[in-house]
Amino acid sequence: MHLDWTRTPLSERNEGEPLEEKESAYFFSRFTASDCQVILAADNSAGWLRIEDHPDHLHFDYIALAPEYQRRGIGGAIVTELLQRARQRCVPVTLNVLRVNPARTLYERLGFDEVGGDEDRIFMEARPMR
Repeated sequence: MHLDWTRTPLSERNEGEPLEEKESAYFFSRFTASDCQVILAADNSAGWLRIEDHPDHLHFDYIALAPEYQRRGIGGAIVTELLQRARQRCVPVTLNVLRVNPARTLYERLGFDEVGGDEDRIFMEARPMR
């Protein structure tokens, strides 16, 4: 499966594509489209993500995959590529995940450790291998 999440800003996506109303309302209230990237799987829009690129770390801020693209390895492939980019720069990757989100297991398997949290979220970090 070909994945591309670096070229197409969300602001350039086809406005006619269906979105879950609740998810899109949350998403667009929190982010501007130009801050996000469309995830393409075999040239089909599979979802979107937002990564903050800071000088001393990368922050994996948000990912949303359409239901038909979930549990197909897409999220893991994206996180793995992000970790490779961070290793090349020798910077950590940070994220936060809801305590009830099953993606937490994926993040732990890929090398993220819990570094804090609050009642709803766990803050995680993956440090580059030296």
